[in-house]
Amino acid sequence: MPRVFFWPVPESFRASLPLRLLIAVVVLSGAAVLTKVSVPPPGGIDLGRIFFWTAITLLLGAIPVRLPSGVVAFTTTAPLIAAVFDSGLPNPFALCWIAFLGTIELRDVRREIPFLWTLYNRFDFLLSTFAAWVALQLTSQIVRPDDPLGIIAQLIVCGLAFCFVNLLLGVSVASSGDVLLIAGKGHEDYQIVGTMK
Repeated sequence: MPRVFFWPVPESFRASLPLRLLIAVVVLSGAAVLTKVSVPPPGGIDLGRIFFWTAITLLLGAIPVRLPSGVVAFTTTAPLIAAVFDSGLPNPFALCWIAFLGTIELRDVRREIPFLWTLYNRFDFLLSTFAAWVALQLTSQIVRPDDPLGIIAQLIVCGLAFCFVNLLLGVSVASSGDVLLIAGKGHEDYQIVGTMK
């Protein structure tokens, strides 16, 4: 039977008091946002569309991308940012639920990490997606629907809002001795590892 982690947890998952407080604040903030956008539920909920984006997010999050150096990455954020621009979704309700359910990982299901860390990860994605939606709302007043450069600018602003919140929460839980990899795809078609190209 899989082991369920509660506090206290194994030494490798122990957290200092400030870190536990941060986790509690993020989990409570995420739960407050999810409750606020869900109660009462918006009218005209298209469950098919919500299911589609949740399934796409789950699928892309489960398919590992092996980079040339052997690093394995997952592409969970792309469908979340794309869903922000789906005008058929009852936003932000749908986006928050897609981010919360669509980012579940196998390690969460297998209970390989403590439940509080699982919640932290889910609400990290939820708050990041909500920030992207807020950025879209703020910029939609100044961008015409038929302006391609304006839409590209909106994509950039929403992506930056998502990344800012996501990185802020990621860096906040990193501690001494942790490695936090922030990587992106550049224009190069090669990679330099050490002195080898």
